[in-house]
Amino acid sequence: MSTGRVWFAMVSLDSKLYAIGGLTDKSYDTNTVESYDPQTNQWKPMKPLSTTREGMGAAVLNDTIYVCGGYDVNTAKRHNDCEYMTPNSSDDSNDSQWHFTTPMSMVREYYQLVAHGGYLYAIGGYIGNLTDTQTVERYNPLTRQWQPRANLNHKIRAFAAISYMDKIYVCGKTCETYDPIENKWTPIASLNERRLDLQLVNYHDQLYAIGGQGIATDLFEVYNHTSNQWLYSTQSVPYNVYGFGAIVLDK
Repeated sequence: MSTGRVWFAMVSLDSKLYAIGGLTDKSYDTNTVESYDPQTNQWKPMKPLSTTREGMGAAVLNDTIYVCGGYDVNTAKRHNDCEYMTPNSSDDSNDSQWHFTTPMSMVREYYQLVAHGGYLYAIGGYIGNLTDTQTVERYNPLTRQWQPRANLNHKIRAFAAISYMDKIYVCGKTCETYDPIENKWTPIASLNERRLDLQLVNYHDQLYAIGGQGIATDLFEVYNHTSNQWLYSTQSVPYNVYGFGAIVLDK
């Protein structure tokens, strides 16, 4: 990337990566956005966010990138607002504009925004005053309205979440799954290594936990559905990383 970032957001759309906002290597938050094309192996600047953010959530729904919440260290302001952008098919960054939509019901930072079943889910996070939340709300892109959904079983922040199979998986200090039909969260086995600021990815239909703050977080863990266990994988990273982005791109 052209800008060093931590606690930024990364999404994929049309086989490209988008790195969004975050805390830069110069210790200030940024609103810059850049896209990576694996075909050319190059990063390209995109239209910046309207609002400077770190620790925000981002997800892709209906070919549109949504970015919500976060924190601006430059102004010490927490956000509940949401903006969205649909990248132009011509790949002209000047044609891709950010627009605001209905804000979430509360400020959230170091939370997760997940697209699942045609909706966006804002899950958990830090809401200020030394307080984490277990609340969840769902955004309907047709009505542009947020509605409360079932709470998590535990308050959580600096975790990972992913739409996997027919559920949403959440992992950090605890792990649980959400069934949107039953509107219910169910605890599953915890990771072997307690991790904060980790990533969950779906690779070859297997769920991997990667990186994070912890003791042995250079080791990957893979979830076994049959035994409800997290098992150590043969894959690893050469050093502990956290506050990063990880995406599996379709070839």
